[in-house]
Amino acid sequence: MSRRKDPVMLENFRFLPEHLKEKVKSFVSLLDDPCQKFAEKRYLEGMNISAVADEMGYSERSIYNIRDLVIDRWDFYTNNNKSDYDKMRKRIITVLERFGSLRHYKLTNIIVGCGCTKKEISEVIQSLVNSGDIICNQKHTKGRPARIYSIPTYSGEFFHQKATRS
Repeated sequence: MSRRKDPVMLENFRFLPEHLKEKVKSFVSLLDDPCQKFAEKRYLEGMNISAVADEMGYSERSIYNIRDLVIDRWDFYTNNNKSDYDKMRKRIITVLERFGSLRHYKLTNIIVGCGCTKKEISEVIQSLVNSGDIICNQKHTKGRPARIYSIPTYSGEFFHQKATRS
C-alpha cells in the first residue's frame, strides 16, 4: 500500500493567502476531535508526522489512519465536490426539519437515494454535528447506543439573540 500525499493546499498552509487560510480553518473546524487535533498540528502548525504522533500519543503507523481520514474529508470538501457537499448538507437539514428527530440508520437510508455513499453521508452528518447545525443524542438500549439526530431548538434569551442577528 502506497502512502498518500498531503493535499497541496493543506501542505502549504503557511504560504496561502488569507482567504484560503480561512477556508482551510473552516474545514478543520468541521472535523471530529482526533482528526481536528491532527490537522491543527500537522497543517496549521506545520509539525512533521512523527512529532504529531508523539505529541498525540499515537504510534507513527496508527497516525496515518487519522491522516487518511483527513485527506478523504478534504477531497470531499474541496471545490470539486463543494456543490455536492452543500446539497447533502441542505438535504439532511431539510429531512430533519420535516421528520423531526431520526435515528442514524433511518436518516442515512433516506439520504442514500440521492446517489451518495453511506460513508459520505456519515461524514457530512458528523460535520453538521461538529458545526452545531444538528444535534446528536445517544439513546442507550439493549444493544449498542442509538444515535438520534435532530435540529437544535432554541428557547428564551439565546433564541432572541440568534433571531435578531439574522
